Amino acid sequence: MFLVDDSEDTIRSDHDFIWSVFTRFEPAGDIYANTKLIRNHPAFYPPIVVDCRMKTWYPPLTEADSKTIRKVDDRFGRLIDSL
Repeated sequence: MFLVDDSEDTIRSDHDFIWSVFTRFEPAGDIYANTKLIRNHPAFYPPIVVDCRMKTWYPPLTEADSKTIRKVDDRFGRLIDSL
């Protein structure tokens, strides 16, 4: 289970999901589950919760201006769209 700040924004697209989840958690500190130590390695048992909420110490989101967006789209638009 992924714990996020805004579920509607997170599921808007694959890109938004990946961005929201994988830029907002620290694997060593934000994964919660029942665990068992097996040969010096933690084994996680369901349910597994990943805290992907914005932390107070994270910087605010930066948005590109329209000129920068246009420049990136002109140079890389077809490449990015093909992903």
